[in-house]
Amino acid sequence: MSTDLDVIYSKFLSQIDDIELSLISDEDMESLLIDLLENATVEFKECKKDLTINVEEECIEADLTLEEIYILALSMKLFWLSPKINREENLRQIMQDRDFKQLSNANMLKALLQLQDATRKELKKFKQRYAFNGFKGFE
Repeated sequence: MSTDLDVIYSKFLSQIDDIELSLISDEDMESLLIDLLENATVEFKECKKDLTINVEEECIEADLTLEEIYILALSMKLFWLSPKINREENLRQIMQDRDFKQLSNANMLKALLQLQDATRKELKKFKQRYAFNGFKGFE
């Protein structure tokens, strides 16, 4: 058995709200999603299954549980947030502080940083819970 990449992509896309994604071509979207997923598989070291991506078959070789899919989607979300935060940080450095605040970019940066922090905490919680699945204690 394997896990269709579309299942993982769907779980990821349901967690974000990005109008910019509707403006890119299908080919660019596929490239973005595969990049995010590759980063997420590297991040998910705790996974007990092989997360090898078969690009030609558009699947991950292993039959992933919903929990594993969710952890991958959360990781993808963190990697998706990074360039958005970097863009706002760079804009803040270019503009004077007063202008940056007036354009409400300061609020956007604050919101993105809060979302990143909340997502990190949620991901950490799910990865810890996953790592201890089936743990019966020390005997």
